[in-house]
Amino acid sequence: MLLLRCLDFDRFSRERIVGEALLQLPADIGRPVQYDRLPLRLPQTGSCELLVALHYVPSAERLSVMPSQRPVYNESVGIDLPERRLDRVSLIVSVMSCRLNQRRVQPDLDACLGYVVFSSNCYGSGRAHWDQMVHRPRAALAYWH
Repeated sequence: MLLLRCLDFDRFSRERIVGEALLQLPADIGRPVQYDRLPLRLPQTGSCELLVALHYVPSAERLSVMPSQRPVYNESVGIDLPERRLDRVSLIVSVMSCRLNQRRVQPDLDACLGYVVFSSNCYGSGRAHWDQMVHRPRAALAYWH
């Protein structure tokens, strides 16, 4: 038997199991073994934290969103957003499961792992982050969600 584990780590470098697969190896171990799909078991409980930076520049009417699971931002999305519409829009940052298809990564739209809503019309940490961004324009504000 072969146990494969997929591990993730948080901002304090603590490891946690994201999923695992237990595979039966063939009797003839001298030949290569290839699996197209792994029977992955996901833990029943668990959570993930996402670091999101919001940066609004009123003079450019531009909102920049930078999500990351580590304190290094490797993606950024810019959205044209007039200041007068800040109280009427919602921003949803979602974490999706992806699969490799023909050497391209494609999101699995049926497997949303989690999301955070940012708006003046929501509640919780998303609203607090959004309100801070509105009251402190031109400052990149990063919070864990």
